[in-house]
Amino acid sequence: MSQEKILKTLSLPALPLAFFLSGTAALIYQVAWQRILTFHSGVGTYSVSVIVACFLTGLALGNYLGGIYSSKSSRWHSLRLFIVIEIIIAVLGLCSYWFYYDFLYIKLNVFYGSVASMILKHFAVLILPTTLMGMSFPLLAKATIDTIKIAGQKLSWLNAVNIFGAAFGCLLTTWLIIPYIGIKGVLIFAGVCNFLAALFMYFYSFSIDKTRNPESSEEIFNADSTNKQSVQSGRFKLYLILIFLSGFISLSLEIIWFRIIDVGVKSNSFTFGTFLSIFLLFLGLGSFLGARYFKNSGRLLEWFLGFQSIIVIYTGLSLVALNSPAFMQLFFENLYAYWQGEKVSNLELFGFHILLSLVLCAVPCLMMGLSFSVVQFAIQDRLKLVGKKLGTLLSFNIAGNILGSLLTGILLLELLGTSGSIKLTLALSLVFAFIGLALFKNKIFVFASVLTLALLFILKPREQFWNIYHPQSYYPGFQSELAEGLIFISKPVDNKSYIFYINGKYHSSIPYGNAHTFLGAIGSLIHPNPEKIAIIGLGSGDTAWASAFRKETSQVDVFETVLDTSLLRNFASSYNFSTIINLLDDKRIGIVNEDGRQLLRASDTKYDIIEADALRPFSAYAGNLYSSEYFELCKSKLKSGGMMIQWNCSPNTVKTFSRVFDHVYVMGPALIGSSDPITLDQEALMETLNTNHALEYFGNTLNEFLKQSIQTRNFIAVNHDSLSQGINSDLFPKDEYRLLHPLFNNLPAQ
Repeated sequence: MSQEKILKTLSLPALPLAFFLSGTAALIYQVAWQRILTFHSGVGTYSVSVIVACFLTGLALGNYLGGIYSSKSSRWHSLRLFIVIEIIIAVLGLCSYWFYYDFLYIKLNVFYGSVASMILKHFAVLILPTTLMGMSFPLLAKATIDTIKIAGQKLSWLNAVNIFGAAFGCLLTTWLIIPYIGIKGVLIFAGVCNFLAALFMYFYSFSIDKTRNPESSEEIFNADSTNKQSVQSGRFKLYLILIFLSGFISLSLEIIWFRIIDVGVKSNSFTFGTFLSIFLLFLGLGSFLGARYFKNSGRLLEWFLGFQSIIVIYTGLSLVALNSPAFMQLFFENLYAYWQGEKVSNLELFGFHILLSLVLCAVPCLMMGLSFSVVQFAIQDRLKLVGKKLGTLLSFNIAGNILGSLLTGILLLELLGTSGSIKLTLALSLVFAFIGLALFKNKIFVFASVLTLALLFILKPREQFWNIYHPQSYYPGFQSELAEGLIFISKPVDNKSYIFYINGKYHSSIPYGNAHTFLGAIGSLIHPNPEKIAIIGLGSGDTAWASAFRKETSQVDVFETVLDTSLLRNFASSYNFSTIINLLDDKRIGIVNEDGRQLLRASDTKYDIIEADALRPFSAYAGNLYSSEYFELCKSKLKSGGMMIQWNCSPNTVKTFSRVFDHVYVMGPALIGSSDPITLDQEALMETLNTNHALEYFGNTLNEFLKQSIQTRNFIAVNHDSLSQGINSDLFPKDEYRLLHPLFNNLPAQ
């Protein structure tokens, strides 16, 4: 076989492989860069929302510019530019680990400060690669479509292939690459994907006749001949407005769905990646089905408006069902039992991830993918403008995504709650039904309007929406839904303690008197003069309150990302918990609603004790508070003779902690680290607890609890040489993904 025939043979599968790998790489970059950039600006909702918005802004700009360029260039030039762009993205991706983390974060030590500063800096570092990513689809459309009659079908097919690649990249990143080789390995893999995409498109170029200009023989496609609709400029502008609104609603729903899944499965580091993979899978499936079944369909605008109405109506109906105990007990008994406090295995827990994701977003995402196909069939009427119309349409859709992400993620969830945010999207979706009714007089849109209005009244109000997700039985919980997360306090029937939940996960109990109390008090007990203390994480306040019991303590700085002190105060006042009132009224204790790691890094304050409130190490982004870099940061912020207190939650944590601190000790659930040796004088600790001040501060019950804890727990020096576990680092958070290893051993979910 000749070389030319070999190259033409290779060109056959090259196009789908190239765009599949391009989608894979793009999603990996989004996940990895978001992870790295949160070290710059924190893991709060504002930070993550801004990063996503900046990423999407680059994609929107790239789509628009790619569309403009494609309308002025030949197929061959568009193809060559696509290849060049994939190579540039690959180089930028391979360098991004060094640039974003080693250079900007470690060496330049860039601080982001205000939200405006955060937006500008994230935009500056993301705009080039994301713009290039956005340009790829319009350029590929111009390069691969040689007849306008197949434009809608081929664009739908290409979109499906690209989204399937993104779903694959998301799943692979979440379940395989990060858990086993870390963020750097992820970026290397993505760079290789871009290089391979460029190589496959090079092979594809041999199938293109460079001498033929299809635009000279086929220019305008009479869309009216198949769908009876005008696709003139007025109708195209209508589609742009509708696709902008569709983008706003779809991203708002994605945020709402994830909030529900986050609480419903008590999420971990696998939750978002699993959800997003399913979201993308059905989005791509919808586009794929649209390519097959809409090529000869009529009434395309009517179909589009119907699909958009279904998206939000289905969401409303699914949430009514999920909020019904009778429905849950009948169809999802195990999930309902889990919400009511029953223990499940890790395998069952990950089954719930898939189940909830399918129930919430499979049908709506299928409709979103079909909507993309319908629009492409409707608007593509000139071969020369295929890339331009595609790019313009995508840029408007992404602009809606950006607005939906920022408004819903930062403002609406806190202002209206999840229930109110859903109702707002229902109200907005009435635009589609009303337009459909006005243009087509179809009774289906009357039904859609009535059902949408009914759902506005049927959906549970904000103060009742989250009750079913918590084991609260007869007790109406105190709750506060914030942009950063959901706080819920409930009292199970079989327990005298009130349980404090954050995003559906058990955090601590009230009244105080468990491991949190011990972890908070032990550092202040051991340190000879704990004048200044920093606590990362407030929760119910147990750790912070216990740490402040010494007279010598003049300052306790507490940092919390999910914070509502008014909820704590109202709860404490209602049930007479003086410890919480004392915590909130203590002038020495300053509580700040910020990312603690970021504020520690930005501050010049030196502390006698630094502690992170106990946090499950497999929670998303928990690795930021279990890494060697974080422990090094804390070490640098300690005074001479200062110490760090850390929850002893895993062998990896002990190994990582011991790598940073010269002297490490274990006492029950506490790891105690210092640059100086520590000698525990048990009698001195008892004397401190026997003082009138300590007795008055803790009360008899808690004072006795602490005495027994000290008497029954050995103070053991850690032998550094005997440790054999791995190291948690910022970009290789091993403990964060440790649930993967016992997943199939049927262990109880933690």
